[in-house]
Amino acid sequence: METVTRIGQWVLDALIVVLNGVLVMGYGVWDRLPHLMAVAGAGVVLLFDRQVACQNLSRPAHQGRGWMEAGGVRSRVPQVLTALTGVMWLAAAWVYPRPVPAIGAAMWWGWVLVLLVLRGERDAILWRGKGFLLTYALALLGFRVYLSMAARFEPTAWAGVLGSSGEAQRVIAGNLAIFSTVGTWLTWFVLPVAHFSYLVQRLLVNPLSLAAPFATAEEWIAALRGRRGS
Repeated sequence: METVTRIGQWVLDALIVVLNGVLVMGYGVWDRLPHLMAVAGAGVVLLFDRQVACQNLSRPAHQGRGWMEAGGVRSRVPQVLTALTGVMWLAAAWVYPRPVPAIGAAMWWGWVLVLLVLRGERDAILWRGKGFLLTYALALLGFRVYLSMAARFEPTAWAGVLGSSGEAQRVIAGNLAIFSTVGTWLTWFVLPVAHFSYLVQRLLVNPLSLAAPFATAEEWIAALRGRRGS
């Protein structure tokens, strides 16, 4: 009986340890969920980069026999730029608390949604979306560097320029407050709003077709050719 009790207690302790481990991993994933979502968004964009590259380097074959790909070396610049943007964003989001990682994840997946909807403009939206996200990541990193440097400003070193240590401390504190406020507004509102404004503008600039709203130009041409030949 005592042996059965010990085995039961050991099983219970093992289950508690496993459950605690699962909870710790779950909390860790939940805490880094915006970072993981941004990485997943970058992975989806890499697929779009490949699709656009294949479309730009191919042409319809004669008599509807499919597509012919051009020879030569295919450039990997779009994929490299997407990977670089993802790494820069991940580095920026890692050193910022919420809501910055969540804002970035929303920017990535808003971009992916527009790429899925506007297939005919995918090439241009891919390039400009990378520009917005890369600019945002660089702005975040630059603002973080400024804050770390600003914390090391010494009023006594500026006393000879501004007249006294007290005056230097007042001026430095005022400037830090101004730049911190402006930087926070830029990273929380201005740059994300610019990104989403561009995406909404591309969605609303032209009315969607009622016949095939998500068709590309190539699909329209193929449909017209098939209709004419029927």
